[in-house]
Amino acid sequence: MDYKKKYEELLEKNAVLQEQYIEKVKEKDHKLQALFNSIDSTFQLISPIYDENDIVVDYYYKNVNNKFISKIGKTREEIIDKRGTDIIGFIEDYWFKSIEKVIKIGNPIIYRNYSDTRKTYFEFYAWKVNEKDVAVLLNDLTAQKENERFLLDSKEEIDKLTISKERLIAVIAHDLRSPFNAIIGFSNLLIDSVTHQQDLEETLDYSKIIHGKAKETLVLLDNLLDYGNLNSKYVHFDPKRIPLSSIIDQTIKSHLPEATLKNISLTCNVEEQLYVYVDKIMLEAVTRNLISNALKFSYLDSNVTVYMKQIGDDCKVTVTDNGVGIPFDKQADLFSFKTNRTTKGTLDEKGSGLGLLICREYLERNNGAISVKSEIGHGSEFSFTLPLVAS
Repeated sequence: MDYKKKYEELLEKNAVLQEQYIEKVKEKDHKLQALFNSIDSTFQLISPIYDENDIVVDYYYKNVNNKFISKIGKTREEIIDKRGTDIIGFIEDYWFKSIEKVIKIGNPIIYRNYSDTRKTYFEFYAWKVNEKDVAVLLNDLTAQKENERFLLDSKEEIDKLTISKERLIAVIAHDLRSPFNAIIGFSNLLIDSVTHQQDLEETLDYSKIIHGKAKETLVLLDNLLDYGNLNSKYVHFDPKRIPLSSIIDQTIKSHLPEATLKNISLTCNVEEQLYVYVDKIMLEAVTRNLISNALKFSYLDSNVTVYMKQIGDDCKVTVTDNGVGIPFDKQADLFSFKTNRTTKGTLDEKGSGLGLLICREYLERNNGAISVKSEIGHGSEFSFTLPLVAS
């Protein structure tokens, strides 16, 4: 037997087999790479780098897909065999700990997190390929999270509008009907009194009641309109430089008839003329509601005083009364949107329960704030602040 010839044949056959094997490996690699490139997630095959304490501190890129290349903005040649920190910069510690956990324990891990460095939400999935390498899939969830946040905000807005509608219907159905019934009833008595030439004092009393109920109804209507405008995108916001004391003086004058009916002393204590940059209509609504509330919950023969003074860069306006007061546990809900509570005044005056909510919303739109101090039986003190402008 020609052993030399046989050996050469075996060598030739082995070379062919090796070439076939290499081609199959290349074909397999091409198919695998094509699969990786078809994935919408970023794929990385990485090899961890350890420090002297056997802790993962970085890694080399062994392979990446086209999605990763596109996201990083570098070529494959610029990425492969380079350190992660050299390619993408700072890497959070939890990333290295996750890779270390996969290598040492062997189990795949998956979690969602937010990267403060890159301001993105992501889903991390990693598994052990061999003793040295880890495969990582990353899904960018930022757009999904933004959509979820948009849907949540939309739901909250819809819920808010639904509550607004329900409250408006409740006020119209109950509180707004009562003053009209009183106006109609007492106007009939007034007509009858005049027709039969009864005592003029009685006629005057009826007239005062009708006036009071008409004023009460007007306040209700104003608040309903203001409340309806809170969620409207078409409300005109027109801030201007305004002398605050002039608005307060006008509001006090318009409320003197109600104060007279209850023999309440309604006064204003102003240190100096102060100017604010606000929407005039919104400011009028705030002062109207606060003074109206103070009169509503004050006893006969009492006092309501409006104070105004400068505190730093702000102007502080305080409306005080010595009326019924508000329980401490109820004060936190006074300006709440979800609170639907109305309380009758000392002469059974009604309200919409919307006034303080309107005050808070309007003040916040004008960079202001509102607060309350109150004690049962000792009256209330409502204060609001607005930024000052030069006089």
